[in-house]
Amino acid sequence: MNLFLSTSLFNKYKPDLIHETYYSLQAVKSRNAIRIITLYDMIHEIFPHLFPRTDKTSANKKRSLQRADYIIAISNKTKSDLIRLLGVDPIKISVVRLGFTPYRKLIPVCKFRKPILHYIGFRKGYKNFEILERIFGKNHYLCKN
Repeated sequence: MNLFLSTSLFNKYKPDLIHETYYSLQAVKSRNAIRIITLYDMIHEIFPHLFPRTDKTSANKKRSLQRADYIIAISNKTKSDLIRLLGVDPIKISVVRLGFTPYRKLIPVCKFRKPILHYIGFRKGYKNFEILERIFGKNHYLCKN
């Protein structure tokens, strides 16, 4: 359904640029549009043993990256992994880091008894979240008023 709607909207508006989301099985058909994709990591390719054999992420990612005119990698490591693992021409890749807002502006002013850990990410095996949680402990985020 999404592919059908996207194709019809692209045919109507005829965009010059398409920024694909994640790794689509097939490309949205749009004549002469520049196709960009953002690459977050190469985890499925580096740690294939952590994913089910039926997982199609790597195959879908490879197809999406091959049809892309340009690739945005979120780090130099992601860029180098992409070049090393899939042989993508570095000229097609730019590194654009994800943005952030300093925590001092987000957290109310208070004195912390212990350090704060703000973990953003997938919590399955390859990120070792369980080990991090066990080592860091449960009470490191308490604020002293």
